[in-house]
Amino acid sequence: AAIVEVVELPAAQGRKARKAELSVKFGTVEIKRPANRKASGNLPKTITATLVIGREIDRPDGEETAEWPVLSGLSRSGLAR
Repeated sequence: AAIVEVVELPAAQGRKARKAELSVKFGTVEIKRPANRKASGNLPKTITATLVIGREIDRPDGEETAEWPVLSGLSRSGLAR
């Protein structure tokens, strides 16, 4: 299930300041270490992380959709609102 948040987007090059409604989704991902790197031999074969993606809902016409992917070492239960 997604969480809906409203954020203030500051003005940037080619964009006016506006409020944006974001759909925020998250889940657990597993990332494998590179198999072809000699220096990675002492690293774990995989790491688990939480992927959080905020994506704008109903962006204004002519504007680029705001989107933020975040990879975190926190567990889903550790992500506070």
